[in-house]
Parts: sequence; structure tokens; C-alpha cells
Amino acid sequence: MITVELTRDSRARLLSLEKRFPRTMRAAFGAAAKRARKRLVKAMRSAGGVYGVPAMAPHSSISTYLRPGQKMGGVLADERRIVMFKRSPDEQVIGWPDPLAKWAVRFQDANTHAMTQGERGYLHWRGVRDIPGTYSRPERDVINSFAADLAREWPGMVNAMFEKYYMSRRAKHGAGSVR
Repeated sequence: MITVELTRDSRARLLSLEKRFPRTMRAAFGAAAKRARKRLVKAMRSAGGVYGVPAMAPHSSISTYLRPGQKMGGVLADERRIVMFKRSPDEQVIGWPDPLAKWAVRFQDANTHAMTQGERGYLHWRGVRDIPGTYSRPERDVINSFAADLAREWPGMVNAMFEKYYMSRRAKHGAGSVR
């Protein structure tokens, strides 16, 4: 899960706006969260290189052989699988639910180990003939890098969405009725 820490100034401004315009701010927070979720999906699908996420190492040759056509990120890059909810007035949570969280951690963690007899047997059964002696999964730093970039962008995203909704509601209902 991604948690963004706001600077004291940003936090104070956003909380002040929320007190004065609760519905507009709630809509702005939700829209900014959806935007952040879309950014996370794009970062996963494009194998990094965007939104602060460094370019990710490609799938290993074994993974490519076992899952031909597999897209980077797999189920973790499915927008419908990424949850978002507001935990407190100034905390928005974006990430994978518990059943997928372990996969997200595993996707990011480096792992190198000697192939077990069971793994070698499985690969042989699946038709792999040139089985390496070790399995190596490179580190893919997604969440920490994405969260650092989002922390810089979050106040601006919320402000932009607030202004959009405020102006829309003001035009629709008049200046005195915007909340």
C-alpha cells in the first residue's frame, strides 16, 4: 500500500479547504486517487520508466517460456485489482488488497536460488530443455519509487481537481452555494 506524507503547509491547506468545502474536497480527493491509481497501472504495464519508477528488468527466460505473452505486472497491473480508499481526512490509501499484496512484494523483491529438483522436474515436464542451475529474479523497485514521486505530485493533483470541481459547481450553482 502507498501512503503519502504531506508537508505541514500542504496538509494545512488541504485540511482548510476540506473544512470550508467538504463535498468539493471529497470529490477532488477521490479524483486525485483515481488519477494516482491510473498512474500506478501505467507504471506497471510499461515496465517502469514513468512516474518515478525506474525501468524494470524484463521477465527471466524461464518466466517468458512458461508464460508466453505474459504482460509486465500481470494481475498487479489490472486497474480493477488496485484498491483505493480514504483512511482519514488527509490520508488516501492506494495499493493491492491483502490477497495480492504478497504477490506485489514478491514481484519487487530480488530472488536468486539454486533450482530445486522439483523446480527442475517441473520445467522439464513443461518442455524446457536447457534448464539453468539457478533462478534469478531481479529487484523491481515500484512502490517506493512511485510513492516518492506521488508524494511530490499529490498536493498539486488534489489542488487541480479541487479547482476543477469548484469552478464547475460554481458555474452550475452560483458562488454562494459551493460546498
